Amino acid sequence: MNSTTKMSRLVLAVVLFALWGFANTGRAAFLSFANGGKRGRLQGTVLDAQSREPLPGANILLKGTTMGTISDAEGRFRLEGIPAGRYTIVVSVIGYQPGVFRDVRILPNQTTSIRAELRQTAISAPEIIVTASKSLQRVQDSPISVAVIPETQIRQTNSVTVQDVLRFTPGLYTTADQINIRGSTGYSKGAGSRVLVLLDGVPAIAGDTGGINWDAIPPTEIEKIEVVKGAGSALYGSNALGGVINIITRDPSPVPKTRLRFSWGFYDKPYFDSWRYTARLRNFHSLDVSHSRTAGKLGMLLMFGQRKSTGYHQNGQYRRYNLFGKFHYRFSSESHLNLLIDWGYDDHGNFLTWKGPALNHPLEVPPESLGDSIHSGKFIFHATYKTMLRNNLALILKSSLYHNNWRDYFHDNNDYAKTYKTQQEFQFLFEPGKRHSMTFGGEWVYHQTHSSLFSNPYMLDLAAYVQDVFQLSDKLRITVGGRFDRHRVMRLFTEQQFSPKFGLVYHPAPAAALRLSVGKGFRAASIAEIFTNTLVSGFKVVPNLNLRAESVWSFEIGWHQMLPARVMLDVALFQNRYRNMIEPKLASFIPPAFKLDNLVRSRIRGLEWQVQSNPVPQKLYLQLSYTYLDAVKLGKLHTVFTLDDPFYQPTRALPYRPRHLIQGGIRLKWHALTTGIDFRYLSRFEEVLVYPWDHRVPQKVLDAYAVFRLSRKHEFSFRANNLLNYNYVEVERNLAPIRHFIFTLTSSF
Repeated sequence: MNSTTKMSRLVLAVVLFALWGFANTGRAAFLSFANGGKRGRLQGTVLDAQSREPLPGANILLKGTTMGTISDAEGRFRLEGIPAGRYTIVVSVIGYQPGVFRDVRILPNQTTSIRAELRQTAISAPEIIVTASKSLQRVQDSPISVAVIPETQIRQTNSVTVQDVLRFTPGLYTTADQINIRGSTGYSKGAGSRVLVLLDGVPAIAGDTGGINWDAIPPTEIEKIEVVKGAGSALYGSNALGGVINIITRDPSPVPKTRLRFSWGFYDKPYFDSWRYTARLRNFHSLDVSHSRTAGKLGMLLMFGQRKSTGYHQNGQYRRYNLFGKFHYRFSSESHLNLLIDWGYDDHGNFLTWKGPALNHPLEVPPESLGDSIHSGKFIFHATYKTMLRNNLALILKSSLYHNNWRDYFHDNNDYAKTYKTQQEFQFLFEPGKRHSMTFGGEWVYHQTHSSLFSNPYMLDLAAYVQDVFQLSDKLRITVGGRFDRHRVMRLFTEQQFSPKFGLVYHPAPAAALRLSVGKGFRAASIAEIFTNTLVSGFKVVPNLNLRAESVWSFEIGWHQMLPARVMLDVALFQNRYRNMIEPKLASFIPPAFKLDNLVRSRIRGLEWQVQSNPVPQKLYLQLSYTYLDAVKLGKLHTVFTLDDPFYQPTRALPYRPRHLIQGGIRLKWHALTTGIDFRYLSRFEEVLVYPWDHRVPQKVLDAYAVFRLSRKHEFSFRANNLLNYNYVEVERNLAPIRHFIFTLTSSF
């Protein structure tokens, strides 16, 4: 039996299982459905438990279904057309403990009322997440570490890019444009991302490079960001090797609302006068305009964004434009369609390395590289349809297209690529019983590239997954699941991966949770990693048609505790063992040529703890986190070729991983003024790949910000990044951004 037949039978088995679940949930519910579906209504009020003030904008969701609504300005809500039956109702709002109403009975042609009185939490972050299990759950019920960044934090800290937001998330750091969760990625220019980034639950990974195009993500339209720390391939497949980041955009407003945001900023002088290469003021600005409204059954959000900068170094200029649209059409209370359209254009200079081997000209490029630039365009389209098949069975259908094209305008090449990536997914949410829920489905993904340096390859992925959650008691919850992926690269080779998952959460007390998770992750090599054949700045990159997927076994045990005085403590021990890690390898000495290869078996283990406190509610917020990483290569070490030592003997340390990572922040609100500082410390990288003999220093960065609310509709904010003007590099011979200041005016009307 060939692999295609096996995969077809597996997908068929998932579909048959769904039909079996549909047929065996209960004869009475089936007859109700077949006879026209008797329906009732749910209404209620959401209040602050202490002040009894109404809470507008609260999410009211029927767990295990696609049905939900939000509370109005008076805290009231009403949901029509609910199939008769028993439900668990989850009421959540940022900064409050969620209200969970179990076994709520909806009767035919009757209205059921509830009153949700929510208590404030110690931290102002959403406690209901969707990314860790592809379904609704509390943060405390996730068997794997999850961080949530709410819109309030993004707005109050005046972050202007997604990377700015993520840099201060516990356990995360960025190396150039590559994201690391607990050291998962390191840095390898041109390699795909080991962290899967989702945009509203749909992968936003480029089809050719396998990387993340951050400029395609609209930073002003983010509702929240969920970060899952650890292998997520059991649900999401390739690229979820080190974790998952889900960027969730805001929904259309129920009333007409227009937002205008204008930012202007400038770069300070370099630390040393001798580094100045121009007397011109290096500046940047951005403009974002959005409008949102709901008319009848249709809600819409439209946004236009423009960003321009001269950069702080030569070839640092960019011009970026974004168009973003989100449309929500509700056919009925249980069926609705979401459409997302995102277009972006980027024209930016290319800075590969500074001029000369020393620090004499760190803001200048070699003369022959002056003017090198890259032009790129991106188009993303998502369609998500959600419907209730029965009162305990929901169906979600997703279809997406990711098109990106780019061209290099370099002094030594004009490479280009056009790539189409299409993805289809079906997902069922099924609740066989009050303490039992399932998520299962399948995916189909196709990549096609036309390129001067990749040729015209294609890839095809097929997958089926299932996850089962059992709540054995009020204190104990167990998660088991797995996913089978079949990855085909043209007619060259086919790979198959099975990614199992096991998780356990035990609540010894209402304010405490012990979690345990074990799972496997993988990342298939991207088109760029396998097929690249080009010349860049005198260095040849050659293809490797034998490049295979890299994989990891991930383990974590953690403790989550709410303490007195509005303090949250979270501690985790973790270990990840990687096989076939993809790293650059010397292919020939003369001329110097490199390729990507499966070289390294490695292990990353460590400790992460974080403390968050809100000692004065809505006034004072404190956060401190520490991550210890022991990231080493396993097996025999070999001499490697680097650009400053052709016979370099590396250490066991994995490149571009700090041993110590400290992040923290203080935020104070006084009347209309919110002010604060963020800081991060990364210990010196013990190993790098390209220039290992260059002097390296730790990263010590302090940012400060202030937001002044001029009125209910207008606010002015200020941010100083790298306030101490500390000089460091994230990648060899690339000076990180020097001190710069950002002024922002935001208006809503």
